Amino acid sequence: MLRKIDNTSETDQLSPRQRLMIPLLLVDRVEAACIEGKTNRQTVYRWLKQEAFKQAVEEAGNEVFDGAMQQVKTNCQKVVSNLIELLEAERQDVHCGAAALIVEHALRLKQLERSSSGFRLRKRCSHR
Repeated sequence: MLRKIDNTSETDQLSPRQRLMIPLLLVDRVEAACIEGKTNRQTVYRWLKQEAFKQAVEEAGNEVFDGAMQQVKTNCQKVVSNLIELLEAERQDVHCGAAALIVEHALRLKQLERSSSGFRLRKRCSHR
């Protein structure tokens, strides 16, 4: 369940209707959010052009994403353990599927590490 947006300095400028629309915009298309929030679609599109509202929607979305990423991190060890157990499965398709997932994610992690180290190197060089 999405929580109501707090009255922080960014949202102080927003009307109560705008604050109520933010969680709706995070979980659905604008049109569906407008129906649920009983707000005209053109009004919401106009709000999305306003910096304070646009920033509040973005920050709320970041909070939701950060929360989801925390859940992924929390359960990652469990998932990896399950995949490793599946490597011992008697069914060949299960065994191969687990192996493929492990290799695929290991390669993605390696790519991320490379791009991250390249970013840090470029950042250090640009400060000189």
